[in-house]
Amino acid sequence: AFPLGLCEGDCDRDSDCQGNLRCFQRGASRESVPGCTGADADATRFDYCYDPLTPTPASAPPSVCEGDCDQDSDCAGDLRCFQRSNGHLVVPGCAGGAADVSHFDYCYDPTYGPTLVSVQLALSTVSSARADPSLSSLGSEVSSGLPDENRSDRRLQSVAVVGDNGSPSSRFPLGLCQGDCDRDSDCAGTLRCFQRNGGQDVPGCAGGAKDRSKSDYCYNPNASVRPPPAPVATRPIPAPVPSPASVAVVGNNGSPSSRFPLGLCQGDCDRDSDCAGTLRCFQRNGGQDVPGCSGGSNEGSRSDFCYDPAPEASKPVPVPTRPNPAPVPPPPAGPVVSPVPAPVAAPSPSGPRPVVTVVGDNGSPSSRFPLGLCQGDCDRDSDCAGTLRCFQRNGGQDVPGCSGGSNEGSRSDFC
Repeated sequence: AFPLGLCEGDCDRDSDCQGNLRCFQRGASRESVPGCTGADADATRFDYCYDPLTPTPASAPPSVCEGDCDQDSDCAGDLRCFQRSNGHLVVPGCAGGAADVSHFDYCYDPTYGPTLVSVQLALSTVSSARADPSLSSLGSEVSSGLPDENRSDRRLQSVAVVGDNGSPSSRFPLGLCQGDCDRDSDCAGTLRCFQRNGGQDVPGCAGGAKDRSKSDYCYNPNASVRPPPAPVATRPIPAPVPSPASVAVVGNNGSPSSRFPLGLCQGDCDRDSDCAGTLRCFQRNGGQDVPGCSGGSNEGSRSDFCYDPAPEASKPVPVPTRPNPAPVPPPPAGPVVSPVPAPVAAPSPSGPRPVVTVVGDNGSPSSRFPLGLCQGDCDRDSDCAGTLRCFQRNGGQDVPGCSGGSNEGSRSDFC
């Protein structure tokens, strides 16, 4: 029964435990729970509630080579968090094992021996050191101090995973090159959230096997970026023809708000106001190509995307050739009788116009689609029944043949 009592499990977060008890996330199969003793009911993959005020026995092992840590304060005593940038980078004083997760960071003993990474981490916290040219050769000087795998006194211990997925909440705010962030407030200190399109490189970070294309990461906007070397070519190099961007669905119906307004070749848009700047929403029927964009694996045949109408408008318009005029026949002999114009039929009186009504959205519920006259919300002509068409509105624009209603919705479109 939840909340759980002392030494009870399985818990996933502190809120699963009673009162001041906390959830002890275990990495090793039968890692000891503080203040509790093991028993036959101790499941190897379960976590248990414990009392953080219970003093830890002096014989308890230190948390060296344990992870996942995000900052030094996550590690016990004088241990430090070893931030790994790529794959299975060896943790100083630790040995890799089956529980070594490639995108996790682990606590290590900084007194075990200097490492290139530990020196770089120290320098990153001192802004004045970045401009000191005497530190440029520091990497080669300290490389000889890396732990030697053949040393007889090495103290290696297998790494162990003890937490992940933002639990406990101490994981946030995120550190450098960590994700997934949605806004700047998800990042620690002066770090900012780098919103990516697909697998775009994150400034100051290296990609890895766990780099997910739809994830965003924290980066340092103040970090200096080395300029590219000047070209040495003597002849002018023709500018490469940019390949069209692939269409990508990054949001829908204005959600998430951080993605709107949408950029070039991004969707799903419903109206021009969903697109940034002078971009416009290209309403498609099925898998129609988007001008200036290429298809992608996440295209979606029922999605619409923002495009740039300027390139289309800048295309040269062919000048039509004037045809030779036909010969004018001579006027007929005799009196000319002017034709009498046919009477114009008066329009038949129409009844009251239907009121616009929102009965569904994005094809749901399916029983409402295709939509009838003056019904919404439609995104494309295929959402409307028969020969009806989807009228894309900007704001509270009137729908032809329909009257407004209290449930109209300024951001809705109607058949």
